[in-house]
Amino acid sequence: MALDESARFGQARYYHDKKAFIHSQVRLLEAPIALPKDWRNRRAKLTAEGEPYKSIPDVAVTAALSRVHSDTEKSLRLSFNSQSIRQLLEQLESSQHELRKKASQGGIIIRTKSVPELLESDWIESFPQNWQHRQGNDARSSEAPLDSSRVQKYSDLRSRIVTLQAKYQTLKEKHEYYKNLQYEIRQLDAGEIQKNMLTPDSQVVKELEKMKVLLPKLIKILDTRRDAISGRRKRKSVFDDPVFDEVDL
Repeated sequence: MALDESARFGQARYYHDKKAFIHSQVRLLEAPIALPKDWRNRRAKLTAEGEPYKSIPDVAVTAALSRVHSDTEKSLRLSFNSQSIRQLLEQLESSQHELRKKASQGGIIIRTKSVPELLESDWIESFPQNWQHRQGNDARSSEAPLDSSRVQKYSDLRSRIVTLQAKYQTLKEKHEYYKNLQYEIRQLDAGEIQKNMLTPDSQVVKELEKMKVLLPKLIKILDTRRDAISGRRKRKSVFDDPVFDEVDL
């Protein structure tokens, strides 16, 4: 299907706008592989521990990295040459043009995630904590850095989503707990206590186990307080004050 003149103009503009971005990403992929600064110290530690890597000389490591870098450059040049980049961008622009056309005619429906999907899934983890619009201070990048207020807004929104997800999971667990407890209580009301008690993992059994631990502590506390109150009353009864007559507990 032939594109009209306006579509061709839009396609050319799309290509020129996005070409610089693709070139900047390719340059990042072409960057030489850099070993950690302390890799020699790590190697010395492995040597001291008797690891087999001690026999690899530095020149071999350098040669291997150089070979990997050279092969990567060749592969990238074949995959991202000017012709392939143009074809890729033209296809993307054509697809976007068709989607915009369908959208203007009401022929496309974009489905957004539901609230449970947004709260339950871990999609937010795919977004970095701090938005990095470009790699460091690369002057060759055609994209200007974002305004600091927008970067801060991104961080705030991401943090808020993470907090909401955590709160949602906590509430969900509480809901399941009380839902199960309600079910067990209804079983008691229905006269099925014997059946319920025979279930080892029953929620009622778990609650009774808790009471089994807490009840002796409660009795001990009450006995201590009763003895203390009784002792005070006995001491005050020496003064024959009728208000403090000893009461049998």
